[in-house]
Amino acid sequence: MTSRIQLIEKIADIWVNILEDPSHENGDNSTQGMLIAFMDMDLKVGYKATKRQLTVFKRQLVRILLEGTGKIRTVVDYHPCKALAEAAEMAGINESLFSIKTRVSSRNDRIYIKRGYSDNGHAIMFDGTEWVDANE
Repeated sequence: MTSRIQLIEKIADIWVNILEDPSHENGDNSTQGMLIAFMDMDLKVGYKATKRQLTVFKRQLVRILLEGTGKIRTVVDYHPCKALAEAAEMAGINESLFSIKTRVSSRNDRIYIKRGYSDNGHAIMFDGTEWVDANE
């Protein structure tokens, strides 16, 4: 069985990876939707979180999630959920860097990851030595 701390630390790692390579895909293929996605991308060009900011973000996100009980659910629709926003603020990371329509959650020792609107998502689990694909 995977411990709560293992799940939370992995979820924080996943969010760090997402912040390093954000997605701008919002699932809206209309002219207006594509324009919004393009403007979102344009606002983020040249802005990257520093290694120090990402380290602080991860540490703060772990702390925040450990304070909670029950299911772990972190979500960005167009804005990050409270836990992600608070960790980002403490790290000095602009909220606009988060990938829209993205969620990372845990249930039954698995972590579920969905990046962007059209991503079908996938699950990972800890097999005792490493995190592996749980969709098989």
